[in-house]
Amino acid sequence: MEDLWVLQGSSDMLTWQDIEPFEENKTIKIPIQRGVRHQYFRARQIKGGDPYLSDYIDAYAVWKESGVDSYSMEIRHWSSWFFWHGNVTVRNNEVISAEAIDTNFPDDFDPEHRTVDDWFGVLKRNIDNKAYRIDVTYDKTFGYPKTAFIDVELWLADEEQGWSILKFLPMR
Repeated sequence: MEDLWVLQGSSDMLTWQDIEPFEENKTIKIPIQRGVRHQYFRARQIKGGDPYLSDYIDAYAVWKESGVDSYSMEIRHWSSWFFWHGNVTVRNNEVISAEAIDTNFPDDFDPEHRTVDDWFGVLKRNIDNKAYRIDVTYDKTFGYPKTAFIDVELWLADEEQGWSILKFLPMR
């Protein structure tokens, strides 16, 4: 696999966001963002490429362009032997409620409930950490990661995780 180049942007030079994958000698047009005081850019080379990053960047761009920050979703997520199935409501990119339909987590344990941005974060961490296997499908309309299966390490048992967003209803 060939090396992959990724254009990244940052407003503070501390936190970098992948913007677009590209090949060497490609001209990339970046729109000026209104209301942004400073914007810095850099190119990052990924030796040997990455089979997941291009799709991730494209889907995340669709998600951000949708402008959806309030929504409800029915989701089923699991890690190892434990699962949680329920409804999560998000307003202004913050989880405001989570109601379980079915779960096998102990009664005194409430798993972390995530926004779509949080689920993108889970994917990005695993992409950056070179997880052994990532199977993900993205929603065609909004770009969110609709289903995902992540196997962090081939030779480890019980570290696999995944989710399915079964219903997604944006609220404008």
